[in-house]
Amino acid sequence: KILLTVREQKQWLRSLYQQYVKRGGNLNLSEFLSGKSEPQYPSFDYLTLEFHRFAEEFATAFGKDNVLVLPQELLRADMAEFFRYLSEFLNVKTIVPKNGWEKSVGASPPLGSEWLLRLANTFQDKPLSRSSNRYMAIIGRQIERAAYRLPARGKPLELDIPVGAVAISNRRLQKFCPIDLQAYGYRFSV
Repeated sequence: KILLTVREQKQWLRSLYQQYVKRGGNLNLSEFLSGKSEPQYPSFDYLTLEFHRFAEEFATAFGKDNVLVLPQELLRADMAEFFRYLSEFLNVKTIVPKNGWEKSVGASPPLGSEWLLRLANTFQDKPLSRSSNRYMAIIGRQIERAAYRLPARGKPLELDIPVGAVAISNRRLQKFCPIDLQAYGYRFSV
């Protein structure tokens, strides 16, 4: 049995970029999306937004009935419903979420703070950046803390994604998902 959880592509891409910056990446968003890369980090390819490719590949290998796609937005909005679908798929007694499972872990930095996190990366050792100076690392950690404490500023990252390919992908992905993906903001038309 294969469970794939997906996230609306623009939100997923924003999260992917933030994870990259949190790991020490120094490219700005447009450079990141252009396919530039850094040592130890593969370049981005818009093909990764076509989630149906993963579902169809698993369906080919293990059978369509053994593949379930659930959106992470459902997990956030209604954890019990998410686990009800998962339980039915696994043909097990309904999995009941424990208290505390709904708490968010690893909060994202506020919108508009990516530039400050990239600046912090120049002063500290992270998987994608090296400073090797412990005094500079103190400065980097202080800048990073400030980035998380500042109020959100600016608007959400403007992402120019290939909407046609994403819409086609989402329509094909829907075959594996028992709930309406459009209800959670997944694009189905250009």
